[in-house]
Amino acid sequence: MEKKDKIIKQILILAWPAVVDYILQMLVQYIDLFMVGSISIEATAIVGLVSQINFMIKFPLNSLGIGVTAYIAKAMGEKDIGKIKAASVQTMVFTAGAAVIFSLLVVFLVFVSPVILNVDPRLKKDFGMYFAISYSTIAAFAAISILGAAFKGIGNMKTAMYVNVIVNICNTIFNFFLIYPKRTVILFGVKITLIGEGLGLKGAALGTAAAAFIGGGIMFVLLFKNPFFSPKRQHIKADINILSQFIKIGIPAALGSFFTGVGRVIFTSFVSFLGVTALAAHTISYSLEGMFYIPVLGFDQSVITMAGICLGEKDEKKYSILVKNAVLLSMSTLAVFGLLLFISSDFLVHLMTDNHYTSALSAEMLKIVALSEPFFALRIIMEGSMQGIGKTKTVFFADIASMWLFRVFFCGILIKGFHTELRSVWFCMIADNTFLAFLLTALYLKGSWKKLFGKETRWKV
Repeated sequence: MEKKDKIIKQILILAWPAVVDYILQMLVQYIDLFMVGSISIEATAIVGLVSQINFMIKFPLNSLGIGVTAYIAKAMGEKDIGKIKAASVQTMVFTAGAAVIFSLLVVFLVFVSPVILNVDPRLKKDFGMYFAISYSTIAAFAAISILGAAFKGIGNMKTAMYVNVIVNICNTIFNFFLIYPKRTVILFGVKITLIGEGLGLKGAALGTAAAAFIGGGIMFVLLFKNPFFSPKRQHIKADINILSQFIKIGIPAALGSFFTGVGRVIFTSFVSFLGVTALAAHTISYSLEGMFYIPVLGFDQSVITMAGICLGEKDEKKYSILVKNAVLLSMSTLAVFGLLLFISSDFLVHLMTDNHYTSALSAEMLKIVALSEPFFALRIIMEGSMQGIGKTKTVFFADIASMWLFRVFFCGILIKGFHTELRSVWFCMIADNTFLAFLLTALYLKGSWKKLFGKETRWKV
């Protein structure tokens, strides 16, 4: 019982900075969505469409960092300080390589994403502009994501949180001055002139890009100043042995995230067939739902780090206790948050739009998904528990199979074949999350992961 309580306490200690971190990452999108909402419903739809590209760029980048987190966490469990310091140098090399690859991916997607997403011809020009500018500093985001993953490997979740605090403050300030035109407001009976460039959607994109650039620079500075594993005074060159471990764990996770992201983009393109209003409603609902499952994303980060440490310690029993209690904690948390989402859905959507039909449709989608939140929690924790010990290929194949079966195949048939409405899209999404949750649980219960905790532990996946 004492060991169980200690593990739960550790999950919560590691989770809360990660929860705040995820809130702040999502706020970047929400701030743009909220601020451009005053421009037009078309602008809202464009921000929503571009946010779906996150599943093909930013999410894979985050997943790539799992390789770094798992490697360093395992070294923590082994209490090998030299290995951790060597890994910090290779994290910089890994970040540089990722920045180049993902910059090329952005260029490619600028041209093909309007086709994949089935963007309305009236929105294509503004969509391309917003997408290209927002992702122009993707190299900086690579630094935030992968260097942040290194900090998480040593159990330091606060650094990424602090950086994202700064990113969000900068993003809000930049948006305030770049989106809106020069105007006069009355505050406590006094007329105040506020400066502004009046760039609208372009201003929102510039604000996002500039804030990410600042965050990436700060993350590099913090890495060098960290006394525990700073690469300062170390020779920076590629170490194939360490990089291969990052790649072996990180690449399957990133590819899984990318291909499920492609599936999500195709999934969203089906919504585009339903019209701009349905797309705006889908965007708002998707964004609001994300606010309610953030706690479990924090638990997931805790589990990844703690699972890696368990592997380094070769403590199979501790790992089993970790998974069991993380699942119970996460599912119970999302059961409560799902109920809150159901109750507050009408109020929340009215904060995002004053369009009556859009708000009513958004609220309906939130009520539909609210009851399935505990199964989403199960899915996330089972993914994290496997990724933390290096079984990213298992997660990769399970994710791909579930995503493409439900969100692409079945959803495509329902929308294009039977001409159903938005609710069928959300039912497919729920089916994907629920099926994947039970599939990963079954694979965990099968117990093939136990081989990793033997005397000859290797990074087999």
